Amino acid sequence: ELRRLDDVEITGFVALLGGAGAETVTKLVGSAMVEFARHPEQWQKLLDDRSLVPAAVEELLRYVGPVQYNVRYTLKETEVPSGTI
Repeated sequence: ELRRLDDVEITGFVALLGGAGAETVTKLVGSAMVEFARHPEQWQKLLDDRSLVPAAVEELLRYVGPVQYNVRYTLKETEVPSGTI
């Protein structure tokens, strides 16, 4: 039987999701600061061309993602020097 969530349940879900989102964003921003401190030339590229920001965010998520375990799959087989992915 379906029923609507009550206000207490909705508030609980919002608190859970808000906290989880805030933690991952904080970790990603911190990791980005470290990486840009290590590679200031990359930071300068973003300052010079803001259109690169979306790709930079995607690369940061790949390179220093905020979660310990993140499974990724390729859409098709890809050859790399060490083998096939």
